Amino acid sequence: MPIPLLWPSSPNPGTVNLVLALGDVYPALHAAGVNDLIFWTNDELYTFLDEAVQRLARIVGCFTERDTSITTVLNTGTYALPTDQIATVQADLDGVILRPRTVHELEALDVGWPSTVGSTEAFAQDVQGTAEITLYPACNAGSAGLTLGLVLHVLPSTINASSASLGVPTCIRDYFTFRTLAAARGKQSKAEMPDVAQWFTGLGDWMEQIMTELWGEAS
Repeated sequence: MPIPLLWPSSPNPGTVNLVLALGDVYPALHAAGVNDLIFWTNDELYTFLDEAVQRLARIVGCFTERDTSITTVLNTGTYALPTDQIATVQADLDGVILRPRTVHELEALDVGWPSTVGSTEAFAQDVQGTAEITLYPACNAGSAGLTLGLVLHVLPSTINASSASLGVPTCIRDYFTFRTLAAARGKQSKAEMPDVAQWFTGLGDWMEQIMTELWGEAS
């Protein structure tokens, strides 16, 4: 099981097939394949994989997408974000990038900012929580009816036997193997190996540090 030494500069092209990651897990659990597992089920291993994916998505900014599903509405400043959104990296209105602001900054700029209508120039995400984005000022006639483009950190879909591919660099496949083995050897059973689980956990933590340095945090 190789430890990656060379990393891409950005989390772009590449697809990781997590079925292959499980192919690395089986021998480490003394199994020739799915039918040879004794202390774990294949469904459990996929659950461990999914937990690793969801964990990584909340820590490292390697799961991103651009969303253009929102159209602005006259006199409206608050819009619901996609349900898989973790954090907003960038917002633009009809291609013009909006400046990120906090509620504290908006209050300093404009005491009546929640009801201000005008040419939208900024956005905030700490007004109603991460489920919504607030545009400032709320859209006037010139800002309404335009596409709100968002670059988002997102949670990937649930990993299972029928959906086991991720659009991330192939060099991080071992991360999912390590996390799955840590969970498997940490499970209470006759095959439990706390020291081995801790070792694989350490490898996963180490890879997260490297990925965070390369691609930033997810939030």
